[in-house]
Amino acid sequence: MTDTAAPPPDDSVTNVDAALALVRERHAWARENTVAAFEMLTERLAAAPDMPQVLATLRRELHRVHGTAWGAGSGEASRLATAMETLASRWMDDPGLDRDRRSAVVAQFARSLGEALAFDRLAQAA
Repeated sequence: MTDTAAPPPDDSVTNVDAALALVRERHAWARENTVAAFEMLTERLAAAPDMPQVLATLRRELHRVHGTAWGAGSGEASRLATAMETLASRWMDDPGLDRDRRSAVVAQFARSLGEALAFDRLAQAA
């Protein structure tokens, strides 16, 4: 062994840490907005559980979450969105299916999605 000094801190490490912090911050903001969107859809389903436009928006948002969550490393959120998208498609095909429970089902999905995204974010930060 030699008595050489350790190399100075690499600025690229600092830059990577800053970039990761920014990504985590944006991810948290996106998570909150995504959950809020499903909470809004919950309210709309409570008022009009069989409105085709609301169901189409729900299915489209679920499809988006499935893809973006998987790409962001959130397998659980993606799995939840996929299952919910399948159910929303069934609701579109059968306007009477779960009509009285749709709002409650989507509200539970929004809570579960928020928890899954928060857990995945914490796991990635560790």
